[in-house]
Amino acid sequence: MPLDANHIQGNRELMKLNKIAFMCSRKAPECVYDAIDHWMKSIIPGKDCVMCGNHSQIERHVFQLLLSKHVPAILVLAQAMPSVFPPVQAQAIKQGRLLVITHCDSSVHWPTRQSAYDRNKLMIKLANQIVVGCCDVDGNLDKQLEGIANLRILTDGNIEDIMKAPQAYAFECTHSAIQQYKDGSSNLPNSNKLRLWDHRFNTPQGWLFVNFQLDCDDQLCLYITQNYMQTDDQYARNRIVIALHLATTFYSVLSDIILMLSKKNLKSMRSTTVNTPHGKVYFDLALNQGKPLLRITQDCFSWSGQLTLQRIHVDISCLPQFHHTIHEAASLCAAKG
Repeated sequence: MPLDANHIQGNRELMKLNKIAFMCSRKAPECVYDAIDHWMKSIIPGKDCVMCGNHSQIERHVFQLLLSKHVPAILVLAQAMPSVFPPVQAQAIKQGRLLVITHCDSSVHWPTRQSAYDRNKLMIKLANQIVVGCCDVDGNLDKQLEGIANLRILTDGNIEDIMKAPQAYAFECTHSAIQQYKDGSSNLPNSNKLRLWDHRFNTPQGWLFVNFQLDCDDQLCLYITQNYMQTDDQYARNRIVIALHLATTFYSVLSDIILMLSKKNLKSMRSTTVNTPHGKVYFDLALNQGKPLLRITQDCFSWSGQLTLQRIHVDISCLPQFHHTIHEAASLCAAKG
């Protein structure tokens, strides 16, 4: 991206701050605004800088909050640099609170699908962290963020489900609390430590995300999520939900499964299940191109009351890492006060 006045204007020193890129699918439930307002309280002016667009309604909401709260901001455009800025933006630039950048030349008068895609790509490249208001499963943003590690989603999951259960979005803690936890200097209650704990790793079957989130009944649970590519080259997402009081049981059963696999005692594994309030979880082996992998399935009910299956696959080579991750999660749950 050129660094002339046609592509960058404002306080370039903002690029030296911790840059948090905000992104969001255009299709989002109303509860995303509450999640955004809650997250915004965690921003530390003078240390953090929020990078966002100003095209969709949700982007404009975030950008206006940043300007009104005098939070350092980087506006990333999906169109050419304007010749004149609105008074509020011009004042923010004059006061050193705003930097405006664009990858577009003067021929791009309005945002397009391609310019928005390229804008997101630029934000991902520049950001130290990425916060997603809501990510529509299999949408353009979901595909663009595939494999990104420094990611936090404020309202995770299927958009239609979230619209029916607006309270089911992940708890957002303050930036300072996160830093204290990472530094080992925090005396946070274990319930907060559960919300902060987040592991993810790649497998041949797709990315695995293991963290704690609120379910539709506002109860904190262990979530095991897998993003994977379907035969039509579209991405899908499956999720296993384990109540906190059953995390240790789930870990114990997983340990038994690994022991059975080492002894090739596969008959016993077929009858191994964990009964949870979110649906029975059971284990079996599947083959992928002739290679065995562990398949974990949960019976669950959709919002319409129909029985559905949520299924994740763990390659045998990834079982030690998965086992260790579940052990950490179970240990946190066991220590929860």
